[in-house]
Amino acid sequence: MPKSIATKSVRGEQKTFDINKRRYPINSTPLKETTQPKFAIFFAKD
Repeated sequence: MPKSIATKSVRGEQKTFDINKRRYPINSTPLKETTQPKFAIFFAKD
């Protein structure tokens, strides 16, 4: 079975702010990317 190369991007992730920081980098790209495995399901007929 071939390995999946599809990726899933996470959008709208929660951002954590630090009170002591004045500046933050602009978050214009997804923070996480995960590889989604694809499965093939076979049903046997009785």
